[in-house]
Amino acid sequence: MRKAERKRFLNLAVRSAVIFVIVVAAAFAISAIFLSDFYDRLLETTLADALTDTRELGDFISEKLAQGFISPNDRARIREIKDKYGFIYIIAADKDGGVVFSMGFQEALSLVEYKDIGIFPRVLIVKNTRIPVYDIAMRMPGGRMLHAGIPQEGLTPELAEVTDMAGNLLRILFALVLGLIAVAITYAVVMVRRVKFLRGEMERQSRLAYLGEIAGSLAHEIRNPLNTINMNVQLLDEQSANAPETTRKKIARVRNEVARLDGILTSFLRFARPPKLSVKNVDLIDLLNRLADFFGPEVEGAGIRLKLDLAEDLPVIHGDPEQLRQLFLNLLLNARDASEPGGEIVISGWKTARRVHIAISDVGCGIEKNQLERIFEPYVTSKPEGTGVGLAIVKRIAMDHGGSIRVESKIGEGTVFTVSLPRK
Repeated sequence: MRKAERKRFLNLAVRSAVIFVIVVAAAFAISAIFLSDFYDRLLETTLADALTDTRELGDFISEKLAQGFISPNDRARIREIKDKYGFIYIIAADKDGGVVFSMGFQEALSLVEYKDIGIFPRVLIVKNTRIPVYDIAMRMPGGRMLHAGIPQEGLTPELAEVTDMAGNLLRILFALVLGLIAVAITYAVVMVRRVKFLRGEMERQSRLAYLGEIAGSLAHEIRNPLNTINMNVQLLDEQSANAPETTRKKIARVRNEVARLDGILTSFLRFARPPKLSVKNVDLIDLLNRLADFFGPEVEGAGIRLKLDLAEDLPVIHGDPEQLRQLFLNLLLNARDASEPGGEIVISGWKTARRVHIAISDVGCGIEKNQLERIFEPYVTSKPEGTGVGLAIVKRIAMDHGGSIRVESKIGEGTVFTVSLPRK
C-alpha cells in the first residue's frame, strides 16, 4: 500500500475510533443523568425495610429526647436496629445542627451539617481510612434531623452488590442503546447521501447518454461536409503552387483548422460511440512501461521528467489494453499540459486486497476547487484548445472496467489522478 494510502487509512481509523469513544462517553454520561432518579428509586426500594425502621427509630429517639432521658434498654433497642441493618452511626441533631444523640463513629458528627432529605453517598474518614457510606437523612418531630449511615459495600452486603450491579448494568445498557441509535442514525444519513449520490449519478449518466447521441449525430452530419471542404482545400493547395505566399498561408491556416475540427469530431465520436471492450489479460507493468517509452521523449523534450514507480508485484488484470492505454495516455497528456519545464510526472502503482491502483501525479498549476466537482463532465474544459471530453472518456473507461477514478489537487502544488481497477 502506498504511503498516501496508508496515511488515509490511518486517518480514517483514528477518526472512527475518536467518534466511537465520544459517542460511548456521551451516551454513558447521558445515561447517568437520565437514570439518576431511577437509580435513587431503586436504592430506596432496596432500603425500604431499613427506611421504615429508621423512621420508627427517629420517632422513638425523638419521643425519648422529649422525655429528656434515653435508658440503657432504649439504647439496647437502638443498637439492635443498628446491628440489623449494618448502621455504623446514628446521629440525631436539633434544628440548629446541635447533636442531641450519637451512636457509632464520632467522625460522623460532621454529617449533621447536611440538611437535605433522602439517601446520599458520602465518604466518612475514620483514622485516615475512607469509608463510603449511604447517609440516610430524614426529619424527626420537633424539627430535628436523623442521620443513619450504612456502608456502601454492606447495605447488607448482598443488597449493596445487587443494587450497584443493577445500577451500573442499566447505565451500560442505556449507553449501548444510545450508541447503537447514534450508529444507526449515522448509517441512515450515510445511506441517504449515498442514494442521493447514486440517483444524481444515474441522472448524469442519462444526460450524458442523451448528449452523446446528439453529439454522435451532429458529428456525422458535420464530418461529411468537413471532408468535402478538406478535399477542396487540398486541391486548392496543390493548384496554388505559384500563388502569392499570403494566399498559401491562408490555405494552410484553413487546412489546419479543418484538421483541428476533425480531431474534435473524432473525440466526440469516441465518447458518444465508445467501442465495446475487448477483454484480455493485461499486464499493467508492461503496458505502462511501453507507454512511458512512447510518451517519455515528448515530455523530456519539453524539460519535464517522467518517472515510473511501480510495485514489482502488480497483478495481471482483465481489461481492454487499447482502452486502458487511452485512459492513461489522456491522463499523461493532462499532466504534461499542467506542467512547466523542470517539473516531474510520476506514474506510480500499488495493489490492495481487491484492487490495483495506478496514480499519475504532477507538480503543475493544480485545479481550482470549484472545478474539481465538474472535471469529469463532458465538454467542460479550462484549456483554450481543449475539447472537454478527455477526462469524460477516462472516467467512462474506468467505470466500464468496474473501476473508479479520483482526483486530488492543490493550486500551485500539483494534481494526482488515481485509477482503481479490480484485480483478476
